[in-house]
Amino acid sequence: MTIKKKIILWLTLLGIITTSNSLILYVYISKFKNSLDENTTVRRPSLSAISELNYIVTSTKNLSTIWRKVDMEDNSDKRKFKFISDTLYPKNKMSLLELSKKWKIKSDIDTLSGILSSYESVRKDQQSLMKQLSSFADYNDAMLSLETDGLLENIIAGCEKIEKRIDKLEENQRKENQLNEEGLRYNMNWLITIISISGILIIFSVIGLSYLLAKQVTSPLVKMKDTIVNLSRGELKKSDLKKSTDEIGQMVQAVDSLVEGLSKTSSFAENIGKGNYDSEFQPLSENDILGNALLDMRGNLKSVAQVEAQRKWATEGVAKFAEILRANSNMDELCVEIIRNLVKYLDANQGGIFIVNSEAGAEPVLELKGCYAYDRQKHLIKNINIGDGLVGQCWLEKDTIFLTDVPKDYINITSGLGLSTPTCVIIVPLLYNEEVNGVIEIASFKVLEPYEIEFIEKVAQSIASTLSSVTINHKTAKLLQESRELAEQLKSQEEELRQNQEEMQATSEETERRLAEAQEVIAQLKEENQQLKSN
Repeated sequence: MTIKKKIILWLTLLGIITTSNSLILYVYISKFKNSLDENTTVRRPSLSAISELNYIVTSTKNLSTIWRKVDMEDNSDKRKFKFISDTLYPKNKMSLLELSKKWKIKSDIDTLSGILSSYESVRKDQQSLMKQLSSFADYNDAMLSLETDGLLENIIAGCEKIEKRIDKLEENQRKENQLNEEGLRYNMNWLITIISISGILIIFSVIGLSYLLAKQVTSPLVKMKDTIVNLSRGELKKSDLKKSTDEIGQMVQAVDSLVEGLSKTSSFAENIGKGNYDSEFQPLSENDILGNALLDMRGNLKSVAQVEAQRKWATEGVAKFAEILRANSNMDELCVEIIRNLVKYLDANQGGIFIVNSEAGAEPVLELKGCYAYDRQKHLIKNINIGDGLVGQCWLEKDTIFLTDVPKDYINITSGLGLSTPTCVIIVPLLYNEEVNGVIEIASFKVLEPYEIEFIEKVAQSIASTLSSVTINHKTAKLLQESRELAEQLKSQEEELRQNQEEMQATSEETERRLAEAQEVIAQLKEENQQLKSN
């Protein structure tokens, strides 16, 4: 917009402010008058009438008690009671009905109708009480006393209920009256504010018009000069001029856009220096040489950083599992610890480790030694023969199997959403000296990256080497135990043989002794026999 158009705009704005001020003043004065009329003709009279109705109900309750208890044909309280019932209440009722027609809340109108209806019922009991105890003699009638006691109880109970409803109605009307008075104060304050603001706006409009005529060209040019000088020194400071659509405004916008673009370029270069390679940056144009060069540099540095992060991750992982392999010697505990940590380190979902079991005289099978988050059906499969399923195929082929299109019936991962098919499954053989010692199977909802697969295969080699050592140690320990048991058996048999030999020697000696004794007996018998023959 040209400077001439700006001057016309200022004059038009001044006229609009004056006209708008008059219209707004008229609206708020009308609102103030309406609120004042409502307060005078409806709100205050309504509160007064409701208060009077409350007095009527309370007086009815108290005077009914007096009428029943005081056995006098005529006194001031009874006259007052008749006045309230016959004169004051009808006038109050008519006044309330007329005022309620102007009420805004329908529930208050309904409440008033209910109160009047309830009081009419009380009033019938009141009229009956007054009629039955109209003379002094009526108070001495026992049956009549019992009947009027019941009427009095009904009157008191009815009045107490009505009083509560009147209190609620009075509270609502007081709130309405308070809102109306607040509206009066609000409208009055706005009238004062609008008049003040209008005067200030008119004054400032005149001052602004004068300022525009005097400074529209000179001041912007001086400030533009300062901005350009700062830019030539390398200081990226925007001008403090307001944007406009005239010629000077276009110059300001162009310079500020340049400063903003250079500031973003500087911030982007600073982020790259700090290693924040994901920061957003948009070149000033297709021909922005500096911006495009920074984008190329960011891409190269990001690739290098990503490769370095992957290498660090893999190195730390290898060291972690090397420590796990060194810290465990029990086969079952080692397998559980390996698969649990491997699944967590890969941020996968579940996995299992199968170890070759080749007992003497039996066909070798893969035995599930450790698992993590397997579902129940998968966990029940303890042994796998060579060539059976993907695990058995991996054992047979001695090569990694990586699936990203997993069959729905192959495996399920249990999560908070139920059973789901994993996105990828990797099966890696535990290969050591060209011999498969076992197989690792891992399932995940995320697709594993090539560097993660390479990491698993590298760790699998370390696991295979450790498992081979553990197996050899286990077999050596088993053979040593068997050797010890065999030596104990041989020692036991040797001791038993020695005992048998000693027993046999003792038996032989006993036999020889007995044989010698027998020979002596035989010799004596022969000698006695010869003596007998000689005699």
